[in-house]
Amino acid sequence: MILLTPLGLLGLLGIIALIIIYILKPKYQDKTLSSTFIWKLSLKYKKQRIPLEWLKSSLIFILQVLIITIMTIIMANPNITFASESGEKVVILDASASMMAEVNGETRFNRAIKEINILIEETTPKDRFTVIVSGSTASFVVRRSDNEEFIKGNLTSLEPSYSISNIEQALDLAETVLDENPTAEIYYFTSMDYQTHEGIIVRNMSQSEWNAAVLDFKAIRGTNGRYYFEAEIGNYGEARSFAVQLKVDGLHRGATLVNFSKDEVKLIKWDAVTVLSYIDAEVLLDIEDSFTYDNHLGIYDGLKDEFKIQLISDNEDEFESTLYFVKQALTAVNSRFKITQPVNEADYKTEGFDLYVYSGYVPNVLPIDGAIWFFNPKLIPTGTGITLSNEVSGNFNVTPQNASSAIYRTFMKSIQANTITVSKYVKIQTYPLFERILNIGNDPVLLTKNQNGVKMTIFAFDLAYSNLPVQVNFPLLINNLATYSLIPTFDRYLYNAEETIEITAKPSAQTLIVSTPDGIETFDDAKVSYKLSKPGLYTVTQTLENGTVLSEKFFVRVPKDESRFNLQGTTIIKPLVPVGDPLNYQTVDLMDFIPYLAMILIGFILVEWVVQYREQY
Repeated sequence: MILLTPLGLLGLLGIIALIIIYILKPKYQDKTLSSTFIWKLSLKYKKQRIPLEWLKSSLIFILQVLIITIMTIIMANPNITFASESGEKVVILDASASMMAEVNGETRFNRAIKEINILIEETTPKDRFTVIVSGSTASFVVRRSDNEEFIKGNLTSLEPSYSISNIEQALDLAETVLDENPTAEIYYFTSMDYQTHEGIIVRNMSQSEWNAAVLDFKAIRGTNGRYYFEAEIGNYGEARSFAVQLKVDGLHRGATLVNFSKDEVKLIKWDAVTVLSYIDAEVLLDIEDSFTYDNHLGIYDGLKDEFKIQLISDNEDEFESTLYFVKQALTAVNSRFKITQPVNEADYKTEGFDLYVYSGYVPNVLPIDGAIWFFNPKLIPTGTGITLSNEVSGNFNVTPQNASSAIYRTFMKSIQANTITVSKYVKIQTYPLFERILNIGNDPVLLTKNQNGVKMTIFAFDLAYSNLPVQVNFPLLINNLATYSLIPTFDRYLYNAEETIEITAKPSAQTLIVSTPDGIETFDDAKVSYKLSKPGLYTVTQTLENGTVLSEKFFVRVPKDESRFNLQGTTIIKPLVPVGDPLNYQTVDLMDFIPYLAMILIGFILVEWVVQYREQY
């Protein structure tokens, strides 16, 4: 017998406590007797010796010591050891996307399940059997079971994933079994061969599958400012000829018939198809192969980073205004910003833009669907808590409020605040919930806050009264502000299956709906963490307070390596190599002894209770 939790033996200290209790317990009690005759009679009986009288007087103490001892052994988790059979097996089942390739209606994954069932039947009934499934994460299906029906029943519920096989994590789990039986055999049912697989039996489930795949697809912007397209196409298993089709914004823009040798990859270009701009593009293979999940790939980044920005100023001279400098900087840092600068006040909008930049001018109602920048404010709408005082003139140097804060580092990344000078600014008296970034003396001149998702930033000066616009790093400052203020709904337009995406709703979004290949899901949170379990097109739709509906798309693909059916693994090694001669290892199985000890414990507790009762009554 071995103890799996030997620290539980510390419970024996309870015996010492019990002895102390008995030492401190009074041994005699004062009692009033009604007759000296009874007292003399008791003395007479006391003189007669009774065999094992000491045992009778100490029986309760002995029972209590035994109870404490049994409870201590239970805490130490005792297990009975006995010799294990030599045929224990650990099976790792590859549940990656490539295991879904099929021939004659049967997938590699299903063939693996059949072979595992045969292996179970061939294993001696007394031998243990472990199954580990290895998808994006690895987990036990059954662990060291000798129940054939139980193991097979659990196998029927397994399905492959659309990700890669996390074989490293699977081997870590296998090692926990080898810790208990180093002689167990390890099988890996997968879709490829390995150059080295020391200590592991690799079963390749691939047969005569043929797969054509879109490995990569992208739009390239040429020197003339127009886009053309190219795709990397792979063909595996046998020589084939098939058409590769291109669609741009839903329109067919050409199909190319391509001849492929076995296990060949070609780069297909559509040089003649050039567009000035696009929203989405797709490449499709019109074929029926063994693995259909990689015959289509879409890119939906045609509007990537195309944030809509509105600039409004009270200065009629465009070339002397703050907005002139801001506009030049925005254009320099990102040519895909869509900037609008209306001239007539009737054209000013408070909705429909991602960023509103005001210089001097302040709207009666603040926008709620985008970020806001104020330069040299003359008046701040109610509801912000900001109150302004007089203008202050002079020659001032700017100082940081807290250079170690995260928000400061975001704004002033790679910029030295002490190089900025200002000759005129507006004194801000109150600014609740705003965080100060830059000061002049004790007066804040750059503040920001995030209220209900709307990020508001205030410069208390006109750029015309500062050396900031002529500094080399001014575009960098504007870029930092834009990165902080303009939060995309998601960060990419192409993901791998089983990745987790962060979806950020617009500040005034009332609903957030994600359409997936499996259906539609609705969310109420402003930020959603969403696992992309299946390849295909995903659409994120938002309805804003003003009724505007925004729709954005991204594509989820199977990992590229899952499409390359000719891949060969390099090295996979048994995770635990016993030290010394493996023949000297005494492989054992364990049987939990706690249930039996628990029954014995209950029996002693009942006996102790009966003895206590008889003594007292």
